[in-house]
Amino acid sequence: QLRLERERLGLEVDLTTDPTGSGLIGVAMSEVTTNTGHIDSKQTTINPNFAAIVVHYLKRAGVEPGDVVAVGCSGSFPALNVAVYAAVQTLKAEPLIISSVSGSQWGANDPRFMWPDMEKLLQDKGVFTFRSIAASRGGIEDRALGITRDGRQKLDAVIERSGVQAIKPKDYAQSVAERMAIYTERAAGRPVKAYIN
Repeated sequence: QLRLERERLGLEVDLTTDPTGSGLIGVAMSEVTTNTGHIDSKQTTINPNFAAIVVHYLKRAGVEPGDVVAVGCSGSFPALNVAVYAAVQTLKAEPLIISSVSGSQWGANDPRFMWPDMEKLLQDKGVFTFRSIAASRGGIEDRALGITRDGRQKLDAVIERSGVQAIKPKDYAQSVAERMAIYTERAAGRPVKAYIN
C-alpha cells in the first residue's frame, strides 16, 4: 500500500536504498529532516520479524486482549512503527499512540508523505484499525529546533491534515507532561499495561 501511494504521489521508490520496495525508506535530506541517520539501520527495520519481537515482549509484559498499551512513534523509523502496530493489533490490545512527525535521514522525511500520512493510509485501507491520537513536531526539544521556519510550517501542516491533537510544547519537559496527560486522559482510569517507545 505504501509503495503504491508513493508512486501515486510521484515519489521515487529507490531500490538502491529500499531494496525490498517497501516504501518505508525516505530520503537522505529534506527540509523536515531532523538529524543524521544511517541507511543500514533503516534498512534493517524493514524485517517483518520485528513485529514478532514486539509480540514476544508484550506477552512477556502480560499484555492481554483489551489491555491499554501506550505507544510513542517517531517519523524516523516508520517500519518499526508498522511492526508495533501489527503486534498490538495481533494481540487485540488497545493502543494510545502519540507520534513525532519529523524524521531523521532515510525515515519518513519527505514532507509530501510523512508518518501521519502513512498511518492514515494504512487505517483507511483497513490494514490497521487505529492510528495516532496526537502528534508533535519531534526533533530537538520536540519542537523541531534546527529545522528552518519553512520546514517547521510543513510539519505543522502535516499534523493539521492528519486531524489529530497537536502537541506544541515550549520545551521537552512540557512535551513529556503533555504526553502523559493525554495517555492518562485516554486511558480513562484503566491501567496502561505497557509503554512502547
